[in-house]
Amino acid sequence: MFDDERLLSAPLKHIARYITDAVGQQTVENAKTEQVFLQVAEQCRTRFVAIPSSYYAWGAIHGDLRQGNCHFDADMVEGGNTGRSNCRTFFDFSNAVVGFRAYDLCGLLWPLRDDTARKDPSIAAACDAFSDGYRSVRPLSDEEELALPAFIKERDFWETGTWLQHDANADPKVVVDGLHSLARQFTQFPLL
Repeated sequence: MFDDERLLSAPLKHIARYITDAVGQQTVENAKTEQVFLQVAEQCRTRFVAIPSSYYAWGAIHGDLRQGNCHFDADMVEGGNTGRSNCRTFFDFSNAVVGFRAYDLCGLLWPLRDDTARKDPSIAAACDAFSDGYRSVRPLSDEEELALPAFIKERDFWETGTWLQHDANADPKVVVDGLHSLARQFTQFPLL
């Protein structure tokens, strides 16, 4: 289930293993990084709990819907009409669970986590088109709209926690440097 435990609490536990150095003492930079993670996680939780628990907001989701896990026919991408069906194919359902339906948007909207979409108008246009298309079929509640940026931030927690959980050979220095970088990104691009 994609709930608070899987989206934030478990990843934070994996991240915490690297925030403290080998002798169990925190550096000033590590303490600042930990504080940023805890603040962002709490901001995300606040937005998640505001989403009404209803069949409409909670249900079966793909869990990892992103550019690498979907395919669109050329007709669909180019808008042509050759008589073939405009086919969307979604695959890699290894993370399919019950969760917030709005969460499924964060994988395809992940470029909005920093200035990636601002730097590349085609990425911004793709995010807008995806969001508009989704909303045209399933409008989001105000609470879900407010939670979207939190889901996008949360995806960083989930990706990082999953990587750390499954990579026992990760170089602690590389991991800590990456965690500091992620904390800087969270600070530079806060939840709005």
